[in-house]
Amino acid sequence: MAANTVCLSCCDQCRLAGPSRLTDADPFASRHLFPAGSLALGLRGCPWSELTCGHTHLDDGWHDFAYEHILNNLENSARDERAVEHLNFLLQHDFIRIRCKLSQHSHLLFFRIYIVPYDLSGVRGRLRQRDEIILKKSRPLFRTILPLLSHCPHEWRAEPCPASGCTKTGILDTRPDTRTLADIYAELDSPMSLLSSQNDPTGVQFPDKINGLQSSLHKYQRETVSSMLYHEMAGVSIPDPLFLPITSYDGTTVFIQPSTLEILRERPQVSRPRGGILCEELGTGKTVMTLATILSTLDQLPSPEPSFSNPIVLTPLSFRLFRGPGYDAARQRAKRPALHPTDEAFPTLLETMIHFIRLNPAKRRQLQNILEQRPSLTQAIRRNVPFYLQYKDIVQPVRGRGKPHDPGPRVVYLTTATLVVVPPNLVAQWVSEIHKHVSSTIRFLVVRDHDDFPSVLDMASEYDIILLSHARFAREEPRFKLESLHSWTLCDCPHPKHVRVPVCTCANRKNVSPLTQIRWKRLVVDEGHVHGTADTRISGIAAKINVERRWLVSGTPTKMLLGLNFGAHGDDMEANSLEEEQDEDELVLQYPPSPSTSVEAIDSDTVTSRVWTTLDREDLRRLHTMIASFLRDERFVMDHQLFKTHVMDGLFNRTGPQPGAISVLRQLMNSVMIRHRIEDVEREVLLPPLYEETVVLDMDPIMRTSYNALQAVVITNAVDSERVDQDYLFHKRNVAFLREVVENMSQLMFWRVDENRYNVDELSHNLEGMLTRAKERNISESDMILLKQAVRHVANAKADKTWAIVQTVPIPEMAFDVDGIPPPLLEAWAEMERRSPQQSTELQHSIMFPWRLSKLAACVSSRPLISLGDLVHAGHIQAMEDESRNQLFDRAARRKGSGKKGGKGSGGDNMGREGAKAQEAAKAAEAPEKISELRREMNASLEWASNSRGDLGQDIAAATAANASSDARKRMLRSSVLSKARILRSRSSKLNFILSEVSNYSPTEKFLIFSKSQLTLAHIADALALARVKFISYTGEMKVENRQQAVTTFETSDTYRVFLMELKHGSHGLNLVSASRIIFCEPVWQADVEAQAIKACHGTIYVLTYMTVKTLVIRGTPEELIVSRRSELKNSNQKQATHFSDDDSVRRFIEVRLVRQTGLLALIMHFSASYLH
Repeated sequence: MAANTVCLSCCDQCRLAGPSRLTDADPFASRHLFPAGSLALGLRGCPWSELTCGHTHLDDGWHDFAYEHILNNLENSARDERAVEHLNFLLQHDFIRIRCKLSQHSHLLFFRIYIVPYDLSGVRGRLRQRDEIILKKSRPLFRTILPLLSHCPHEWRAEPCPASGCTKTGILDTRPDTRTLADIYAELDSPMSLLSSQNDPTGVQFPDKINGLQSSLHKYQRETVSSMLYHEMAGVSIPDPLFLPITSYDGTTVFIQPSTLEILRERPQVSRPRGGILCEELGTGKTVMTLATILSTLDQLPSPEPSFSNPIVLTPLSFRLFRGPGYDAARQRAKRPALHPTDEAFPTLLETMIHFIRLNPAKRRQLQNILEQRPSLTQAIRRNVPFYLQYKDIVQPVRGRGKPHDPGPRVVYLTTATLVVVPPNLVAQWVSEIHKHVSSTIRFLVVRDHDDFPSVLDMASEYDIILLSHARFAREEPRFKLESLHSWTLCDCPHPKHVRVPVCTCANRKNVSPLTQIRWKRLVVDEGHVHGTADTRISGIAAKINVERRWLVSGTPTKMLLGLNFGAHGDDMEANSLEEEQDEDELVLQYPPSPSTSVEAIDSDTVTSRVWTTLDREDLRRLHTMIASFLRDERFVMDHQLFKTHVMDGLFNRTGPQPGAISVLRQLMNSVMIRHRIEDVEREVLLPPLYEETVVLDMDPIMRTSYNALQAVVITNAVDSERVDQDYLFHKRNVAFLREVVENMSQLMFWRVDENRYNVDELSHNLEGMLTRAKERNISESDMILLKQAVRHVANAKADKTWAIVQTVPIPEMAFDVDGIPPPLLEAWAEMERRSPQQSTELQHSIMFPWRLSKLAACVSSRPLISLGDLVHAGHIQAMEDESRNQLFDRAARRKGSGKKGGKGSGGDNMGREGAKAQEAAKAAEAPEKISELRREMNASLEWASNSRGDLGQDIAAATAANASSDARKRMLRSSVLSKARILRSRSSKLNFILSEVSNYSPTEKFLIFSKSQLTLAHIADALALARVKFISYTGEMKVENRQQAVTTFETSDTYRVFLMELKHGSHGLNLVSASRIIFCEPVWQADVEAQAIKACHGTIYVLTYMTVKTLVIRGTPEELIVSRRSELKNSNQKQATHFSDDDSVRRFIEVRLVRQTGLLALIMHFSASYLH
């Protein structure tokens, strides 16, 4: 008997005669199983020889698992009993096999644990058919046992493990994995170079020259195109990314699914969807990569959609005239009469050639010049469009009858064309890119939003690229009537005598989208993250349309998967601010340090797994929708729960992801996503340097009074309501009111007026009663301090007459300090009503508003020598004219504010006035004269750029004449009654900073200014107009064609120096590369929104210029917290919550400040917690 078959636990009989040995022919013999590891348990004193001896040895020389004996003799009953019970359950249900042996040197019983693979041979597949209840119970037991297993070779031989020099690492890496979804995205593998065809197992070769591509590609771009071509290959199988390889101590490898713990000896091979998600960094040339992929496969015809009927490719000629088993079977199934053996029924040589050319598009392109000389032949080829007949694989019985109903075939035309769907504002940009990178021989069609599609046959035959917008694509949704296309009535249109290709007039179906009648070679959706939601019209159409290859193009596929890299030269500058004396009533926020940023070193043993949140879950759901609904990955289409059970379930646990779950997600993302790491891109091309700066400003006194008045509203509400019930502003049922307060506060950071003056009159009247009630209730000292502070704020606001006048101007405009205007002119032109005889004449006369200032300036500009009296008279006339303007504005404000109720004194009834002001600015941006001006400027710029050989002498003469005229005009203006007039500053510190920046840098640089508020942009537009700075506004109310006109003019014109844009439009993939300075009027919490906005003019490899980004914040307000917390999350590589209120540190801060300390600062932070909620 071999030495390794003898152990101390054998009985005397077995030691003398030798135990019998089981054969390894059994399917569960150890050589067929996976040696997962060993486990050692201590035993109490007992008759060792009787403990485990079954008078037989197993195939590895060890004993069988004697559950009852072992359970009764464990040394540590509390811990080890559970382990033995778990082992026994897994053993009884064939998840594992166990071998036992007693140590010769101690009271240790060693176990060898073998895992039974699900694909074990010889068991007739029963391991794959276990009861779901058993499977559900086994998984937590497995997760408990696996970390206990050791790979120590000593313990595998039933020897005590030495004190040092031995690793006990198990089969799964159980160390905490703290990677976020963004980390995984950033670490995805760059596409492998497929440029060397000799060692390329895929067979994909990148051609030295792509026919039709006029631009040269960088190496990383060629790698991406090669990878895209590989993804598009038919019949390619890849190792299933849902399984991970695990290796035993002896090198045996099996494959585990971490979520379900299914273990297989052979890794499954799965079909990859033909396409993927192109998510290269923003600005690295995704458009030209996509065009290169299209051109590389220009003449490839798609295959029919796979089905049980296995259709063949036909043409009108072959379906009518060709003979052969395939053609005969196609006609027979379509219930067409069989061909008669007559000469007329045979195709001619010319007809055979026409059929061959249509099935080989490359030949048609090669013969293009010859075919153009024979128009009749060209027309015949055009009409002979390839198609196949698609039948329903499952035929439903007719209602009320037992007989099945077959509706007949559907004619599906095949095209080599690629359908490109882009956001409406990017259509012109794509057209420009096509003209730039693609040869004029490539046939492309742009279907505008109001255009009809060409005929089905023309779309399938005459174009290589068809470009349309998301909106135009979505408009086809009601006409996606696939059922109505099935019919036994096929084309019987007549044909000419010389070539029997029918002149088909029945292909176009009424009320049916032509997109449904074609099998497209490729669908490309730019800004494809819109397909993360399955219930939109565009997503529904994309899921239904018949396409062979599918691509989503987006640098930010989900909110957390960001293209945030701005290159190696990105540089965060220190925040700058002008130091000013702080008002004693101003509170400067102090932020507690985050627990995650301790200066002390963190012991690696204390690191815990990061718990994935609902925000991660939402991102993963969007990713699942992209893979299943858009890419149509067969596994996830057939099994809707597969992504949940095999990916998500392993990630979302109370203690963090299960071991291996994050690796599975990474493998899955690698299998469908194509993107280079930024360091790989920058080996060839450096992205332009980026300089970021946070500018901290102090409030203007008028705004500080408004801010304190708004805080007084909240203080009185909190104290008077005792912070309970629905009267409390922060009660869960007051979400709408709270959001309104937050939005008002955010707008106040730039400029906001309230015609109700923040209810200071009402508060002043009620505060004495509040103080009395507070004393009677014996409120806390801190609340009493708050209430007295509110009294002081209200009193200050009520005493400030200038503040009161500014709040109640007819139209909520920005206030400007002016100087040097004669008092009679101020009386006539200043747009402020005399509502109080005590108001300060000096202050009143030093403030004016943009509308009257612009009218006054225009009046003097047109008549520089106008007398003071005439100018005063003109002011009175302007005031009368403005009455009608004010009335129209009031009506518009009432319409805007209808149905909107103010929330607990927050000034909510002022929303109509603010909305009307923003709408007024939006209409001005799209006024016909403004659009005409933009068009003229664009045309002039393009003409000048193209006329490089103009007459320089004429240009100089024209410039000299213009300067002479300008000098004369300046001399007259210096003699006018306004010669000493000056606009000193606005009453918004943010606007003053913007005007200063524009004044200093606009002569040589262009600006892109973002704000989430249309009202803020309206105020900036007024100020720029006063400063006579040419600007362009881009709002959501503009028509698509006017938006594109605005972008094109800004990019081509040297006249327009500033581009104003709503923040939400900055994430739509615009290219504004002529701008080199960006200003955010308020901090942006969502990193993806900010990144997309910056990438609108930074990061493209084709524009190597520096970029300056400045974010404006007001000191001592929630804006500082947003910036501080954003930086903390970025520096510590922590995941950022979608909403500010979801951030853990902010929640802790709110709890400490609001619940325990109950101060004004707490209330401010409570606002912050709801910010952007």
